[in-house]
Amino acid sequence: MFESGFNNFVVMVNREFDLAREFVLKTNQSLFLTGKAGTGKTTFLKQIIKESSKNTIVVAPTGVAAINAGGSTIHSMFGLPLKAFIPADDPVDHNIANNYFSLRKHFKFRKEKQKVLRELELLIIDEISMVRADILDAIDYALKFVRRSSEPFGGVQLLAIGDLFQLSPVIKSHVWYHLEPYYKNGYFFSSNAWNQSNAIIIELKKIYRQKNESFIAILNNIRNGNVQFEDIERLNKQLAHSSDNGDQTVILTTHNSKADTINQRRIEALPGKYKIYSAKVKGSFNESAFPVDQDLQLKIGAQVMFTRNDAEGGRFFNGKLGTIKKLEKDKIKVDIVDGHIIDLERSEWLNYKYSLNDKTREVEQEKLGSFSQFPLRLAWAITVHKSQGLTFDKAILDLGKSFAPGQVYVALSRCRELDGIQLLSKITPENIKTDRNISDFYKSGNSVEELSIRLDQSKRKYSYILLQKKFDFIKLKAEFENWQKEFDKDKVQSAKDIPIQQMSYTLQDIISISHKFYPQLKYYLKLYYRSGDIEPLTERLDKAIHYFGSTIHKSLVKPLEDHLAEIEFISGIKMHQRNTAEFVDELWSVVDRLMDAKFEGIDLYKGERIIRSQKLDEIVIKSKGKKKGSTVDTTLKLHERGMSVEEIAALRNLKPATIQSHYLKLYQADKLTIKDLIDSDRLEILKPYFINSRNESLSHIKGNIPLDTTYHELRVVQNYLQKEDENFYS
Repeated sequence: MFESGFNNFVVMVNREFDLAREFVLKTNQSLFLTGKAGTGKTTFLKQIIKESSKNTIVVAPTGVAAINAGGSTIHSMFGLPLKAFIPADDPVDHNIANNYFSLRKHFKFRKEKQKVLRELELLIIDEISMVRADILDAIDYALKFVRRSSEPFGGVQLLAIGDLFQLSPVIKSHVWYHLEPYYKNGYFFSSNAWNQSNAIIIELKKIYRQKNESFIAILNNIRNGNVQFEDIERLNKQLAHSSDNGDQTVILTTHNSKADTINQRRIEALPGKYKIYSAKVKGSFNESAFPVDQDLQLKIGAQVMFTRNDAEGGRFFNGKLGTIKKLEKDKIKVDIVDGHIIDLERSEWLNYKYSLNDKTREVEQEKLGSFSQFPLRLAWAITVHKSQGLTFDKAILDLGKSFAPGQVYVALSRCRELDGIQLLSKITPENIKTDRNISDFYKSGNSVEELSIRLDQSKRKYSYILLQKKFDFIKLKAEFENWQKEFDKDKVQSAKDIPIQQMSYTLQDIISISHKFYPQLKYYLKLYYRSGDIEPLTERLDKAIHYFGSTIHKSLVKPLEDHLAEIEFISGIKMHQRNTAEFVDELWSVVDRLMDAKFEGIDLYKGERIIRSQKLDEIVIKSKGKKKGSTVDTTLKLHERGMSVEEIAALRNLKPATIQSHYLKLYQADKLTIKDLIDSDRLEILKPYFINSRNESLSHIKGNIPLDTTYHELRVVQNYLQKEDENFYS
């Protein structure tokens, strides 16, 4: 495990990090991962995303935080309005807040989003400290609603990452007026969902940013609200005589306006002209999520800060300072340390959406848009808020007007060493604001020893949940009922061929038998954990997989496969075809889930695998509209099955004349022979009537023929003769 960001990699070996990793990867236990600045929270997030095999999505409270975390914003993912949420059905002012009833109206998720949320296993919320209690309750309600579950977060494991001592949620007074009757405070841990989730707290203790023990002790005291007189006295020894920062030094201030003024004044004082670099935006990328300025105005000599890590070369990291040496068209030369100049090119940030892979049933990221720009910002000054997650060797701190809890701590903790800090004004006890609610919450955390015991229990519980999930067929019943409703609406003619009532009985039996199987499953699991002998468990599971898999295939999949093949080419029932294809796909995913089941790396099913036919895959793809075939080609397929023109027309709800026109096109394309269109004897009888009438109309020719014939028959003969002699009518 590694943390990048300090020019070289720092090996991370600590109990809290490893415990948190085990809980996330091997249990379904929800947890809050926290830690002081520089303890590796971002590294942990990246590690989990890389290692987890669970269906995972990452969300964050702001657009920039979401892009940096490689995820989506909370509001866009869960369809939440930009209002407060009251966790009740009490009357509310709907201009300011929603209650249960009004929030439900916003849950009009598209089918693709529903699939993602229903298959979700792990929800990661980065920068959780900025998330209000009511927003976490709204997320909880959205997941319960779409997953039809009463469990906290709809049964999804929650990994919340952040440090409450650094960034707090912003709650305006008129909003808090509506929330106060329902929450003790505005922090996420005051939410109903959190308190019902039985979540644990794991705090990363090992600090990688600072090495000096006395500086670390001062930071800890400030963070915990236990600052001593000696701490303040030592900090104030860093009082500066000037705000004129030299190279590789940044001013941290509390307000945006002040930082902007300093940067603008300093760059205007430089000689030379501005060069403007405009970002390249492709696809969908919200302006509020731009990670750097859309138009970057620079001059040679400007002090800049890198806004991301150099993942490939390790030449710079997020927060590294440098000086502009040369501005080229598609490249910027930056002096990072004492004449060490690097050639910087544009970086690309990606905007994603989540989707569900129909085959693997895995949640995947799909690229929506990109933002390409040089990862730089002017950096003579920066706000404390924007310094979050950055590391500085030297900084000037302007904290005399600090206004929010944690600001002083965030500013000080950006720096590696106390000697690298200069203060523009003295720090007083009044500047150091801490919230007692946060301190009390952190005290409720578990010890490493307690967590180790709980980890073992959680692993065993999760093993049972994973196995039980393989035999959970409740969702199938809901899918079947939805399919049946649509079936009844469409009134498909071949309804008599589908044993719908018998399928319903089979599903009820499967669900009933699976519920009776759960106690057996629990018994064999306990037996394994007690004796260490895994064979009785795997043998029982093999039999269960064979029974449920073969029953679903024989009694549900097969009848619907036959029905789907029968209605493949019928026109006017596209919705029913698609619904049936999707339900068959869902049934197959359940069968595949059973056949692929593993326990502790062991394949559980020993029998012969049930495999869907390639033909069915083609029908499913066509029915779901993923591959649109030609209507003429459809006629060809039915002709190849031995069907007549009249039979094809009846099946497809088309006129026989339309099918005959398809036959002509297929003959012209050499996909049919003349024998497929007309009897050879009939062809020989009609050919002479065309010999001396090459310039006559078909109606004139038809009038000269003393036999009963049709225009289609005459067109067939005409096309045949044109093929025989290409210049016959030229």
